[in-house]
Amino acid sequence: MPEGTGEHQTIKRIALLGNPNSGKTSVFNKLTGLRQKTGNFPGVTVDKKVGTAILPDKSSVNIIDFPGTYSLYPTSLDERVVVQTFSNPKDENYPDAVLYIADSTQLEKHLLLFTQIKSLGLPMLLGLNMSDLIKKSSIEPNLAQLSNDFGVPVVLFSGRTGDGLSQLRYALQNLTKVFKQYIPENKNAFRFSSEEKSLVAALSPILENKSDYQLLLAAHHHDWLPDLTAADRINIKQLIDEHDFQPLRFQVRETMQRYDGFLPIVQKMLRQTDPSPEQTTDRIDSIVTHPVAGPIIFFGLMLLIFQA
Repeated sequence: MPEGTGEHQTIKRIALLGNPNSGKTSVFNKLTGLRQKTGNFPGVTVDKKVGTAILPDKSSVNIIDFPGTYSLYPTSLDERVVVQTFSNPKDENYPDAVLYIADSTQLEKHLLLFTQIKSLGLPMLLGLNMSDLIKKSSIEPNLAQLSNDFGVPVVLFSGRTGDGLSQLRYALQNLTKVFKQYIPENKNAFRFSSEEKSLVAALSPILENKSDYQLLLAAHHHDWLPDLTAADRINIKQLIDEHDFQPLRFQVRETMQRYDGFLPIVQKMLRQTDPSPEQTTDRIDSIVTHPVAGPIIFFGLMLLIFQA
């Protein structure tokens, strides 16, 4: 965790995180305006955008716009940049806090990475983007319920129209003032297996100043994480074999457990404000997924395609 984390911590560097297409970059541009610069993350050609946000009390905070990422199990170089930063508290880009941007219209698809970052123990603010779109639907997000269940402040806004951005700035200002001891994850959050616990305990003396979840990430990604030495890689590989740690199996287990934890929260925090209007897509779905009409439509389309 960042140096000085505790009951009172001044936050000066905030990471901007979210899935691709969450509207994260438009939020970055709105918050920083012309006070931004572009470079590269160390050792890679991935863009690094850093800007300064001026808060309502005229104080400022540096914001780093990280590449869009789906999870801390990377499939691209962009995602690797995020993992190598957040798995290493000594990384030059390691933040004091995180502003996590999620698409409010597809929230259940955007919270895997959120819960993973939350396991690192960083103070977080959850920003629900695209409020203009969700207001057109019959769904109203229960922000208080979501904030209570996840233990983080939640703000609804639109990066496209700017609606709610003033509330987001005030929430960032509150985040930078005082950080009380971080609220533990809810009871449905990710829990280590016995194999993971024993492996993390064995890794702790080897990789100092890393949290338990960072140690677990090191076990998963030891073959490429740049902060690990050759000796570290050899020791980690040996401990993985000794503790019967199977990375793919445990990655799947973690992902499923996280979804099982946050999906009920998302479903609970959404409430129908006007259940009568039926969307066009809902009517189409009811026809094409009908047990009788659906197969008839499918085979009809196939016949049409082959005849053509």
